[in-house]
Amino acid sequence: MLSTKDYKGILDLIKIIHDTSDRALMFNEFCEELHKLVPIGSAAYAPSDSQKTGFEFPGALIFNAPIRPLYLFTQYYAPLHPYYRSVACEGVSGYLNRVTNLTDVIPSRRLKDSEYGTDFQPMAGVFYESCVMLGSQGDLLGTMGFHRAKGDCDFSCREKQIIKHLLPHLAHSFHFLGLTQGRFPSTENGELVLAEDGQPLSMNDEAERILAGRPPSALPLSHDDASPAFFSTTTGIYRVRSLNHHPKQMQRTVFLAPWPPRHIIDAKLRTLTLTRRQHEIVLLVVRGLSNRDIAERLFVTEQTVKDHLHDVFERFGIKRRTELLSRVLKLGPEDAES
Repeated sequence: MLSTKDYKGILDLIKIIHDTSDRALMFNEFCEELHKLVPIGSAAYAPSDSQKTGFEFPGALIFNAPIRPLYLFTQYYAPLHPYYRSVACEGVSGYLNRVTNLTDVIPSRRLKDSEYGTDFQPMAGVFYESCVMLGSQGDLLGTMGFHRAKGDCDFSCREKQIIKHLLPHLAHSFHFLGLTQGRFPSTENGELVLAEDGQPLSMNDEAERILAGRPPSALPLSHDDASPAFFSTTTGIYRVRSLNHHPKQMQRTVFLAPWPPRHIIDAKLRTLTLTRRQHEIVLLVVRGLSNRDIAERLFVTEQTVKDHLHDVFERFGIKRRTELLSRVLKLGPEDAES
């Protein structure tokens, strides 16, 4: 179905995706080049929020469109979008890294009569949409849409196939840039760079603490579009993300993020009505840090850490760290979903 010219264009697009280190610049250049193969009136990307309850406006990207409709989409119209209603009803997995026309989930005649079709689309100047939920290594990254006006035609099977070939590369790039541009603070997360033979070229203090003398080969290396990978130690569980710097390079960066995510632990600690300092210390206890490590992290004395933990133990009638961990890490159904 695709021609030699199509495949050449796809290769040019893949080069743009992986050779541009700025996400906004990459998205703009990508859309300009894509337009030569798949004519689009506009395009947009909205990142998934950290708790996966919607889309965030900060970090959103647009091509050939005003910013206001995208803001209104993330704040109000996303739940009214027929495509995202289908995603919410049927589950993300069936739509992940898959190209779906808006008319695949709702006929044009019904779209015109929907609240989304009568309210948002005319304001945004779009009608035909090709939609994607981007994901990588168990992370839902966000949603991407390519748009055409009402007077144009819908996206064809050929055009959807071209976009489909590009999705693994887009997901990899957005994931890697999100990880390396400060989304996961290095003070809480381990990070190490591995050479082609698996030997570490560099690692931060947290990665060194987590590995505790074990070789990097002990880490499970996750793959794009696969389920999340985890690494267990005697002091904690860590989510593993591993990404090539470039598809043609064997050098990999591995990220180790504490599990459960911080927003889940913070929410549980807030129910215990701790003081601010007690909250900080108990969070680091849950992360597996020793009293000395906690003192160094918070710039206090080790005795101060012991005093705060003594007060917490006294308050809840417990004697050991394991009892504290059991109380905090007792997960409910909402945590498993997260």
